[in-house]
Amino acid sequence: MAIPGWWALVHVSDDEIPKVWTIWEPPGVGKELVGDLPTGMVVQHMKPRGGEAIEGRPVTVEVWVRKTPG
Repeated sequence: MAIPGWWALVHVSDDEIPKVWTIWEPPGVGKELVGDLPTGMVVQHMKPRGGEAIEGRPVTVEVWVRKTPG
């Protein structure tokens, strides 16, 4: 069974290029992203996107995260 999800453009830090990831739960400020990406990424800021294709995927949300230890 497929898990529904969204494509998110994720900004980890100023020195890393943003990457498109699949997320499985709606993101929220202060929440850890859950999806097909490394654990420990907590949303600091987010904004909706209109489904613009980035890396060949229709991105619906853009998030800025901080990595937490662990």
